[in-house]
Amino acid sequence: MSLNWGNDHEQIITSFFSVDDADSVLGVCLRELENTSSKNTVTRCYCVFSALDILSQMYAGKPGMRRSTKKMLAFYKKYMHVNEVTAEVLYQLRNAVMHNFGAFAVNPVKNQQYRFIYSDLGDKLFNKKSTVVYEVNTRELLNRFDRAIQQYQNDVLLSEVLQRRFYAVYRQTGTLMK
Repeated sequence: MSLNWGNDHEQIITSFFSVDDADSVLGVCLRELENTSSKNTVTRCYCVFSALDILSQMYAGKPGMRRSTKKMLAFYKKYMHVNEVTAEVLYQLRNAVMHNFGAFAVNPVKNQQYRFIYSDLGDKLFNKKSTVVYEVNTRELLNRFDRAIQQYQNDVLLSEVLQRRFYAVYRQTGTLMK
């Protein structure tokens, strides 16, 4: 079954992942990240998680925030190269950044609180300081984010299944409205 993209499906995918594409929602996130001072840690993390949200929807082939936890955890494990426990902490960091300016999140199912402090030291993504406090290595977060984008783009270019999923979301939310 053809994707019906014509001959430019590779160009559509490549453009979406480009920081230079003025119409790509990912490009907007990447430009904002690029133009935000490294001193603005939470704002930079907001850009990262905004981008990861759209990429996780594309990876699942399902637009919108319905069942977002499942989509994001799957994407984090595969492309951010983390285990189940670290994927959960990463998801809670995402919730803290998106909803509480990076300070606090709660998993009500597990009755677990998460508090975050930010650093760029070390080689681990997270350093657990107490039962609720995690130190986030922002340098490592950005490194993993960059690698995740590159790996996912490569996978989409090579897999018709991932192309179908990508396009299911791209056609609804992949470009800015004009």
